[in-house]
This record gives sequence, structure tokens and C-alpha cells, in this order.
Amino acid sequence: MIKFNRMTIKHRSWRIFLLTGVLSAMSISLLTACQSDAYHRKTVSVGEETLVMLTPLDDAEASDTYMTLNNRFDFQKIERYEGMRGEGWLDDDTVLVTRPNEAISPVVAFNAVQTVQSLYAFQLNDARLKQLSEPSAYIWAPIISPDRQHLFYAKVIDGMTMGEMSDANGKAKVTVDVPMGYGKAEWLSNDEVIVPYGKDGVCIINADQTVDYMDGIGSMQTQRAVKVGDNIYYVGTDRTLKAYDLSRGIRSTIADAVLGFELSPNRDAFAVERRIDNETVSLVRMNLTGDENEVLAEGSAIFGIEWSPQQDKLAYIVISEDEQKTGLHILHLNKMTDLFVSREFVDVVDGVKWSPSGDKLLTSIAETKAMKAMDVSYVIYLK
Repeated sequence: MIKFNRMTIKHRSWRIFLLTGVLSAMSISLLTACQSDAYHRKTVSVGEETLVMLTPLDDAEASDTYMTLNNRFDFQKIERYEGMRGEGWLDDDTVLVTRPNEAISPVVAFNAVQTVQSLYAFQLNDARLKQLSEPSAYIWAPIISPDRQHLFYAKVIDGMTMGEMSDANGKAKVTVDVPMGYGKAEWLSNDEVIVPYGKDGVCIINADQTVDYMDGIGSMQTQRAVKVGDNIYYVGTDRTLKAYDLSRGIRSTIADAVLGFELSPNRDAFAVERRIDNETVSLVRMNLTGDENEVLAEGSAIFGIEWSPQQDKLAYIVISEDEQKTGLHILHLNKMTDLFVSREFVDVVDGVKWSPSGDKLLTSIAETKAMKAMDVSYVIYLK
């Protein structure tokens, strides 16, 4: 188990959704932070763009100020892209992003006037953008199917909010009138998603245009659910991880004091963020019944948890009183070694996303520039 020092966190800005417009002009620029002198800087040309990459100092160059848990930063380089939010990976060289479209008049989305957010495929090797969504639609929270062939997202158009499934090129397959603004969709398979619906139910949407509504599942604290076999798992309002057996109509408790959870790619384990006391949370790996569990890390806050596609690693962000331990980590589950990536990502918007090969990470941070809110995406190339 990796244990981090305690500190009291009064505000958890990483929990806050940013639903305001962002800058329309995209630039690619240098990652700036108080630790920026811990990196080499190199300027290269990528298509018509100039890209500033960061690479870590080696052990001989780094001062004690920048020593990490294993005396090195575990990445090759970081690329920073302003004016876009990274949503996931279409392939190892193409990311799915949303970015503002200020050429279109603002729309009412989620009870506020918003700049239209359009959906694009962004190619890393030449910085080319391909628009996938219709220009007038506001797109929110897109997710990519495990086989990278389908997308699902919330769409606001003509004042109406709906859930939509499309192919990887943005061609719509099925559109459903479900309240998409407050719940998080999850893929059940390559062509099926589950979305919290109503007071205590879920909606299952398939690419073949079939839609199933299930009520009486249970009130959800985090407005997200996953389904494995006949069981639907969610965090209840009492902060317990629950399983609802559809075949028997029975609800059971898997674990208590749960803040959040992530289902593994093989759908046979959970990575759980669990409250220990008022100052400490833990990262726990457990099976689907909760009777086998292992504490992997502790800290004042742990979030942004994401399984690698091969299920052999966990990426997570920890907050610690010791600043040298605060930041993005990768835990190798087979070897139980913890690798420190960077201290830059304690304010990520929606966790991190692994590339299909498992050698890159994508994440986004909401920043302010010229008194305006702006999304900034980072692509982290691992060693």
C-alpha cells in the first residue's frame, strides 16, 4: 500500500463541472506552473503549428526539490493544447475533443446561455481537426465505446436536451429523450450504454435503436451506474456501493463509505475511492461482491481514477500534505510499484483517459485566460 500524509481539504474544485463558454481560438503552448523549471523545453513544428514539448530532467540534473517517490518523473513529454477539452481516444494518434464554436449564436443549455460546444476528432501528428457534430448542436460529456466504433453524448439543439449515439464519424444512430444533463453514461458493451434516469431508475440504450427503462433501482448519490450480468451497481445516497439484482429485485450493499468507483475493463473488479475518516480517503481494489479487497493508496483526497486498457495499471491523482507526493500517479498492479508522473494535474476536470495501447494519457484542466474560462488539454507520453 502507498500511504500519503494527511491534510484537510475544504474545497474540491475537481468535482465542479464547468458549463461556461471557452475561448474559440486554439493555441498549443508551454505548460506553465511553479515546477516548470523541472523540465527541458523543446520547440518543434507540427503541421502549421508550433508545439512546445516538456521533457523531465534526469536524476543528475534534478535538484532535491523535484525528487519523486522513485527519483524520477515517469513520462517522456507532455503536450498542452489550449481551447479544447480532451474527451477520449479514437485511436492511439487521434483524440476526441470538444471546443467552442463562436461562429454559432449562443444557446440555452443546462439552464444557462452557453457558447456552442462542438465535437471534433483531433489528430496529434499534424494537429488537424475534423468536426463530427452538426454545427448548431451543443455537445456535452461524450464517451467512446470500448471498440472505438461508437460515440454517446448529451446533445442540446433547439432548446431540447437528449442523448444520442453515433458512429465514430458522428453519424447519428439513435436519439433518446432522456435527462442527460445530470447523469453520466457508461458503456455496457460496444453498442449499448446505461444512463441514470428519473428519480431511481436507469435507461439502457442500444445502437439497434432499442431503449429499456428500468425504475426502482435506487436513489444514486453520484448519478452514474454500471451493469454486470444481472446486477446494476451504483453509489446510494447513504454513500454505500450497492448492487441491484434485476432478476430477483433484491438490493444489497457491497461496501460502505464510498465516494466513487470505477469498473475494470474486464468487468470483474472495482477501484473504489473510500472514506476512512474526516481527513483520509483510500484507493481500494475489490471484487464485485466486496468480500475481497486491498488498500492500494491513502491520502487526503484521491480522484481521477482510471484503469489501463490492459487492467494492469491504475492512474489516479492524490492530494497530500507533502507536495512532492501530490499529483498524478500510475500504480503497476502486478508489481505494486507506484510511479509519479507530474504535480501539474490536481485540478483535472474529468479524470484521465488511457490511450488504447496504454502508453499515453489524456486529461483536461479548466483555466482562466484574459478573464475568460478556458479548457486546456494535455497529452502525456509515458516511458
